[in-house]
Amino acid sequence: MHYLSTKIKLNKGIALVAVLLIVALVSVIATSMTQTNLIEIRRSGNIYDYQQARHYLIAAEQLAISQFEGNKRDIKRDDLGQFWASDALMFPVERGNLSGEIIDLNRCFNINSLVKEKEDRSLVAGKDNTSYNAYISLLSILELPTQLVDSLIDWLDTNTDEISYDGAEDNYYELLIKPYKSANTLISDISELRLIKGYTAEVYNKLSPFICALPKADYLKININTIMQAEILTMLIPELSLNNAREIIDTREPEGFKSQEDFFALAQFSGININNSVKSILQLDSDYFILKAKAEIGKSRSYLTSLLQQQGSKQVKVIWRHFKKHPAPFPKENERKTLTKGTIVE
Repeated sequence: MHYLSTKIKLNKGIALVAVLLIVALVSVIATSMTQTNLIEIRRSGNIYDYQQARHYLIAAEQLAISQFEGNKRDIKRDDLGQFWASDALMFPVERGNLSGEIIDLNRCFNINSLVKEKEDRSLVAGKDNTSYNAYISLLSILELPTQLVDSLIDWLDTNTDEISYDGAEDNYYELLIKPYKSANTLISDISELRLIKGYTAEVYNKLSPFICALPKADYLKININTIMQAEILTMLIPELSLNNAREIIDTREPEGFKSQEDFFALAQFSGININNSVKSILQLDSDYFILKAKAEIGKSRSYLTSLLQQQGSKQVKVIWRHFKKHPAPFPKENERKTLTKGTIVE
């Protein structure tokens, strides 16, 4: 009888332990399921916020386009007094903010202007054009080797013949530790320069604030109403000193110049003979702009970079767009005075 009682108590103890283990296991499973559900809910929320942010970014792009189309209907010039040139515009939206800025790309040197496009769409060196001489002048102003122009042209032109001893084609790049071929086409982003012979990190850091890569060969147009760097003016007009060029930019009104005649009538140009090819480059309006926008929705942050081209008086075309953060192609207005001859921009 005593043995039977002991056995019953033991069985009850085992049953109790088993029940406790089952309860613990069910609790762990329930907790795990709850955590998984919370993660899925959070992930779904993030996906929703990300998609919503993208829609806001596309809306920002459309707003920018409407601003340009409206602007071109009213006046035939672009200047820093217009709405699009405002610094870091911000718009409150549901559960977040939408911000962005627009920078015109006709204030910098287009490195793709160093080649010309023939009827068969091949690209050839343009040593006889104004862009070639202007780029050499820019390199000299920045105290960089002028022979860098030849390796850049070889990277751009369609043929595989080196333009000079300082040039570089496939036979140079294929002998590198990590070989590759010359692009032999237009550059889409200035960071591509780091692949070209002679364009070291130091060279790139000096040069990048003054250049851009526009999707058009033999195209160089500088907007005198938005240009920010004296080096660009002196590059085109070597007789114009950097000090005089800076004075022109620093004393320019936000609305810029009403006409080219007003610009060339400035005292700083007194005694300087400016040829017609340079005058045709210095214009009152811009054709290309870059939009950099950011949408913050909840905990999600999304970026958009769009290259816009004004085509005629009533149309703006999106050349490309990237949903990623893009560095400024050149300094903003409040940074330009820190860029002096020989300065390396980090």
